Amino acid sequence: MIAILQLHDRAIHFDPLDHEDQIEQERAKTYVEKRTCPEWHGGFLCVDRTPSPLHEKPGWHGEGFFYKNSDYSLTAQVVVFPHNLCIVDYVIGVSGISICCTNLVCAAI
Repeated sequence: MIAILQLHDRAIHFDPLDHEDQIEQERAKTYVEKRTCPEWHGGFLCVDRTPSPLHEKPGWHGEGFFYKNSDYSLTAQVVVFPHNLCIVDYVIGVSGISICCTNLVCAAI
């Protein structure tokens, strides 16, 4: 986690107003249109999440970390371009399906 945070500004950047990022966005839309169903033609980002089990229940807000597998975990969600897998953003938060949507709202994109 500390390593990711130290490299954040150099490795992860996406500005929808930046010309180069707009070009990448259009490339991703073209890729999605060619490789998926027609209903997704305007999409240009993918999200993947991975829960990481915790050794024990956290002492503070522990129930918020309870996951569907009956364990306590922390979730890392990564937002990427589908055509080149370039990381656009990431969110680290508590697990659970309802929380995943909440975590993405906190993303900068």
